[in-house]
Amino acid sequence: MDLTWLGHSCFRIRSDETSIITDPFPPSIGLELRESAPTLATVSHRHPNHSCREALSGDPRVLDGPGEYELSGIYVTGVMTPKGESDPPGKRNTAYLFEIERLRVCHLGDVSARLSPRQVQELSPMDILLIPVGGGCTISASGAAEMVRALGPRVVVPMHYRLPGLQSAAPPSPADASAPAPDDQGEASPHDEQESGNSSGETEGIRQLGLEGLAPSFQPAPAAPPAQVEEHPQEEPPSVRSVELGAVDDFLREMGLRDVAPQPRLTISATSLPAELRVVLLEPRGLPRSA
Repeated sequence: MDLTWLGHSCFRIRSDETSIITDPFPPSIGLELRESAPTLATVSHRHPNHSCREALSGDPRVLDGPGEYELSGIYVTGVMTPKGESDPPGKRNTAYLFEIERLRVCHLGDVSARLSPRQVQELSPMDILLIPVGGGCTISASGAAEMVRALGPRVVVPMHYRLPGLQSAAPPSPADASAPAPDDQGEASPHDEQESGNSSGETEGIRQLGLEGLAPSFQPAPAAPPAQVEEHPQEEPPSVRSVELGAVDDFLREMGLRDVAPQPRLTISATSLPAELRVVLLEPRGLPRSA
């Protein structure tokens, strides 16, 4: 499996002919989203810096909420994370656990509060953790180090921290501006069930893994050009605000590390996992060419 960081919270996870893009960003943040024709894309929350479907080419399946999914032999579990005290109204974050080539890769999105014991259990065990470390609208560097200890991965890849040329806010995309408002009848939506796990079986439109047979079943959702999106009740888009992100060095110090050299990509298999925890810095492939 190859893991490439495109910048911010966006990664490309590639296995054979299958590729996944996480949290696609718009060019307005000052980075380029290259190699953006995935088989599957995930959106952790609806801030435009993490949900720019227009940046994706091809016809990917797009997951944007909690549930259990299967596509081309890749299994994905989405787990809603708790709201942080300073989260803007409307923010709902989903962490995704990918099972690919006998590896379990967790992308925490914009997690902004400590996970509950149940959420830790749902995301465990994991081999590779992609975690925000820049603070601001997410957990702090010290909070990230604490979360690493709670989740117990073998490899940690920091994301969502200060980069040259990165703009911390972006205008809402047309898709965000036209999204339906949350239910105004006072009924709880699956996105509000922060402590109830991935809400499997309770969210209409979620493809669930079959439980009756030996092999998972998969019912394809109707095509919705240009990207096929898993439909969920949508919350109101969070307000866009400028957030100053911290440097990755703060997180490295919390982990007792220094002078970690970044590398272009991570190529790893189930048999090559390190015996002890390893922090891997990746070069952002999405940096402007002039940077």
